[in-house]
Order: sequence, then structure tokens, then C-alpha cells
Amino acid sequence: MKIFLLFVGKTKNPDLISLLREYAKRIHHFCDLTLTGIRPAEDHDAGRMMDREGEMLLARIRPDAFVVALDPAGESLTSRQFASLIGERRDHSLKDLVFVIGSHAGLSEKVKSRANKMLSLSAMTLNHEIAQLVLVEQIYRALTLIHHIPYHK
Repeated sequence: MKIFLLFVGKTKNPDLISLLREYAKRIHHFCDLTLTGIRPAEDHDAGRMMDREGEMLLARIRPDAFVVALDPAGESLTSRQFASLIGERRDHSLKDLVFVIGSHAGLSEKVKSRANKMLSLSAMTLNHEIAQLVLVEQIYRALTLIHHIPYHK
């Protein structure tokens, strides 16, 4: 299984980049992880901006991928439930598990309708850089739970 994290924008904070690299290195012991940022759309209209960004995100998703869109209205999961989600995808020989993080305007309806699952990381609003870090840490935590490695304790 390959895990992809698609997001709008660029991670600029060097400390966050370092942490993302550290977790990506840890995750590579279990599976492939690819982090891909797309350029934010330049538009003063939030709807058009989300639509353009949505098209760019969807262009990077294979038709057979399982897509998890991060959205405040999504389902909240415990770390163990999240591990079960990843484990079930792995057990069904899924090739691509794709997590999608939108811009400050959110995700387009096309991206949301393409998603197999909507997930909320927090009831609070997180910027895309922090959301990436939280998600990557939770992916690593989930993989340690699946493989019975004591990181989660």
C-alpha cells in the first residue's frame, strides 16, 4: 500500500519540514509515503478558488484510490479507529490511500464527493502545515499500533 498526502500550499516553516521528514522516514519502514503540495489558486472568489484547486488535486488521484478528505464536518476518530481504517485498507490490498487537505477556503464539492471518507482532525481550525504534521504523526502512530510497536504508549 502507498499513502499519499495531497495538500494545497507549500510548507514553509523549516521546523515543521524537519518534523515532517522525520515522520516520513519512520513511516517508510512500513510503507511508501508521498507528500505533494499544489499551488494555491489565485482568485478572490473562494468558490472559484476551491474549484480550481479541487481540479488540480483530483488530477493527482488515481481512479482506484481510497480517498480521505480532511474537513471540519468529517468524522472524528480515535487513534485506534484511525489505525483500523488504515489496517482495513492495507488488508484489502489497496494500492493507494490518499489523504487530501484543502486550502484556507476548504475543499471543493467535487473533491468531497470523490472522497470515500471525510475525516476531521480537530474541531478547531488548523492551518495546512499543522494539519499535515498532525496527520503524518497519526499515520505513523496508526502503523505502530497495527504492527504492535510500543510508540503509542
